[in-house]
Amino acid sequence: FQAPTIRQLAAQIEDRRRAAGFENCGALIEIQPGDSLPVLFATAGGVGVEEELLLYGALAPHLQCDLPIAGFGSGSLDEQPPSNFEALVERNLTELRKRQPAGPYIIIGECISGVVAFEMARRLAEAGEQVARLILLDAKCPDESDLEWQRGRGFKELEEIQGLDRARKIQSYYLNVLGHHPGAFEGPVDMVVVKESRDRFGETLGWRPHLRGAYRVHLVPGDHDSYIREHNVDLAKRLGAILADVLATL
Repeated sequence: FQAPTIRQLAAQIEDRRRAAGFENCGALIEIQPGDSLPVLFATAGGVGVEEELLLYGALAPHLQCDLPIAGFGSGSLDEQPPSNFEALVERNLTELRKRQPAGPYIIIGECISGVVAFEMARRLAEAGEQVARLILLDAKCPDESDLEWQRGRGFKELEEIQGLDRARKIQSYYLNVLGHHPGAFEGPVDMVVVKESRDRFGETLGWRPHLRGAYRVHLVPGDHDSYIREHNVDLAKRLGAILADVLATL
């Protein structure tokens, strides 16, 4: 798949959603096409569906970086997402290896999908692959309080916004991700955070006990919703600098 513009990316996602069954939803969406390596692999934030990849598509033109960008989604809101965190991670890793068989890998995850990105990077490193950088975008490390909130008020808010049927599907995805207990990652990490999140959850948003390698924290303008939307140009510039630093070391 190739989608050099936001409009084409949205059309591509819509076409695939209509044409493909759930079994085929593991294929990557090419957000910024290219044949060079490494690829920047992105996990879909928010409710985890492919439409969330449009946020990365909006960042791509401002990155000042020619890296190919490929994104993972969990189908659409009309499809049942993977019911098991392990299955989701392994599906993503299978697709990742098809696209780029060996490292160095660069993986980015936004919001709750940062948990998925972290586990992907951890397993790759554990398998002896080079993970050149893991980038977490305002992604909190999950704990029991997140599960408690999601089972209560979180689900009620989902139902109000999405309706009962869709809320149940999203809830299944959320609980599987939030119920995961992260291990330790040995590689380098860049964490992009907003002040609101840092003040609530600490500088690394709870990830520090799981980090065994070098890490950096970057503060960007906006809140958890606006930093990647209204402030996406500022975010892209920061990401571009991070990616340039990564490429300089390869």
